[in-house]
Amino acid sequence: MPNSPEFPLLKTVSPPPLYGLVLLGGHSSRMGRDKALVIYHDRPQGLAAFDRLSAVCERVFLSCRAKQLEEPAFAETFRAMPLILDTYGNIGPLAGLLSAMETYSPAAWLVLACDMPLVNDAVMGALLSRRDPAKWATVFKSVASNSDKPAFEPLCAIYEPVCLPAFQAAAREGRTGLQSLLCDFEQKGRLSVISPKEALRDGQTALQGANTPDEARRFLLP
Repeated sequence: MPNSPEFPLLKTVSPPPLYGLVLLGGHSSRMGRDKALVIYHDRPQGLAAFDRLSAVCERVFLSCRAKQLEEPAFAETFRAMPLILDTYGNIGPLAGLLSAMETYSPAAWLVLACDMPLVNDAVMGALLSRRDPAKWATVFKSVASNSDKPAFEPLCAIYEPVCLPAFQAAAREGRTGLQSLLCDFEQKGRLSVISPKEALRDGQTALQGANTPDEARRFLLP
């Protein structure tokens, strides 16, 4: 039907491209070795997480600190992979996320920490199906144990490019905790929130992290 005042053509806006980011930049102090090198799925977890995101993202990158590339085992495993080096100081996971968003500012980012070996297709499907590019982020939310405060999972989430200025401002002000930033986003109506029930694996959440050797042994898969 021709365009006319009575029947105007509707413009469709494509969502930003979705890139993947595996966060490898933690210091792994409680694990005693780099968590990206722990093997759960017959290969280092950093590579397994890269494969997980590659199935659903247009491009995938590994986020790490330059210092990590001085470690022989880390460099041998990851140097040939697409890397984005942290350009921020010791501000936690926000350093990797900000570095990636500033490198490819038009993209949205599906972020996955390298210490979450149980994340599966159901988790990825929930994030993708509930993604709302009009919001700032898509995250799982529960209630923290022994508390009535909300608990978000910021390290398995989608961040839209529109939230970059808010992250940059927060970093300048020294507000680098992703939990508190997501609380601010939610209060402003900027979050697409997912129930943790959509991330269950054999009755337990697939969003658990392995931060110690004991937790790593518990998560070793047959």
